[in-house]
This record gives sequence, C-alpha cells and structure tokens, in this order.
Amino acid sequence: MQPRFRVAPLLVVLPLLVLLVAPLQAHARDLVSFGGTLVVPSSQDSGGNSIQDVVCAFCTIEVHGPINGDLVTAFSSVKVDSNLAIGGDAVSAGTHLTLGEDVAIRKDLVFFGGQLDIPSSVGVNGDRVVMDGTIWTLVLLAPFLIILGLVWLFIWFIVWLVRRNRQYAYPPPGYPPRRT
Repeated sequence: MQPRFRVAPLLVVLPLLVLLVAPLQAHARDLVSFGGTLVVPSSQDSGGNSIQDVVCAFCTIEVHGPINGDLVTAFSSVKVDSNLAIGGDAVSAGTHLTLGEDVAIRKDLVFFGGQLDIPSSVGVNGDRVVMDGTIWTLVLLAPFLIILGLVWLFIWFIVWLVRRNRQYAYPPPGYPPRRT
C-alpha cells in the first residue's frame, strides 16, 4: 500500500505564508531599525513612493521629508526639520524629540519620558499626551531593572549553592613527604 500525499496540510500552510508575506510587500516603504541612524530624505523618488512609517529603537533619526504614516521611537534621538508633516501619530518613549517650526502632526502626539523641544507653532490635529522629563524614563526602565536584578540574584544564589556544596580535596597528612 502506497502512502498517500496529503494535500490538506499544504492547503493550510500556503495561505498562511501568503498572509505573512503580503504585509511585508505592502509596507516596503517603511523605515524600521534597531540602533544606528535613519534618515528620511527630503525628496521622494519619481514613482511617488514616499516613506510610510518610521519605527526605531535606540537610534538617531533625521527627518528631512514628509512621513505619510506614523513616527514611533523608543530611547532615541529625533530631529524633524521645519515645515514638514507627519501623516499619522508621533509616539515617543524615552526619546529626545526636537520638532522644527510649523511641523504638522495629523493625528496624535504621545510623548513619555525624555526631552521634548517643541515650538508653539507645531500643529497637532489629534490628542496631545506629553509627560516629559527624565524621571519618566526611569519609570519606563523600572520593569527591566527589576527583571535584571532578579536574574542577577538567581545567578548569585546558584553560584552560592555550588560553592557551598563543593568538596575540597585536601592532601593527606604528611604529603608531600618531608625531606631532611
């Protein structure tokens, strides 16, 4: 009896792969980074492709051109030139955010921790939630610091247990033999 090739698992896996790959193709104009430097160019290409979303953690962002989507940063440094528009939300946590004159944010501005340099001419069409100051950065980092402290305590405890139960091999009396 020949084993039959099962088509049912293939019919489940192929649509899942298409669903996973399609968003990557649709948002190929996004800038995403972890560390490093991101630069939004001032002129877009001739095909009309412009930057949709900018997402970055632990990096430096220089915005010289418009962003059609969201600007999301964490623990970064962001400088937006004057007379630009951010088409979506601007969300920053633990970031030094500098906005130029007449920057327009089409949706919400959410800023938590860090330093905010924003002139009065900046327009925010949605809600504005601002909690600036470096003390809020500690609030953001507190869960990570607690977890790091617990991991350190656990490692210290394991090392203490191993050292406490270690059997030392002492030399027998009279070893090495005395020479006279």
